Amino acid sequence: EQALKVIEADNKPHPTFFRINKLHKEKDRFIEKVKKNFSISFHRWFSEYFTVSPNVTPNLLPGFAEGAFTVQNPAFAIPVLLLEPKKGELTVEVGTAPGGKLSLIAEIVGEDAEIIGIDISADKLNITQKNLARLGPVKNISLILADGASLPFPDRSVERLLIDAPCSSLGVLSKFPLARYRKTDEDIETVSYTHLRA
Repeated sequence: EQALKVIEADNKPHPTFFRINKLHKEKDRFIEKVKKNFSISFHRWFSEYFTVSPNVTPNLLPGFAEGAFTVQNPAFAIPVLLLEPKKGELTVEVGTAPGGKLSLIAEIVGEDAEIIGIDISADKLNITQKNLARLGPVKNISLILADGASLPFPDRSVERLLIDAPCSSLGVLSKFPLARYRKTDEDIETVSYTHLRA
């Protein structure tokens, strides 16, 4: 019965969630602008996350292009909150693309900490750079192209480490429905091996 509920949930499209960029100086003005053009619903547990009706392409949402909001499901905030990043510490995220959790870490600690994002894909790191630039310049974030299984700074002490290891995508079939037809047993084994390396 529980498995059936999971399958049914995966077959239902989920709304697009937007996260308010707390560092944006004009976020309140843009929120009011969104309210004038859309019906807005805030998440009951994560007050900085909201959905709009009717659905809208992110680039068409007032304030999105200006960096007041970013697309992120509230579930992705949970590992960052559990990480409890602190001011004055070095926080590293491995598998950082597309930068949603990295930007949330920056919102929490401000510029009083060093933040490093690592990804093995140059293309994904380029997307991350563009996303961070849209949200606003944060001087204490560095992006490094590297294999996160071996940190490129072995002599440094890392106070907070968040590993966003590659996954099977089977938990987000409502967002990527074609994954159910493309994933093979070999894919799962490859992902499992990557987790062991991390």
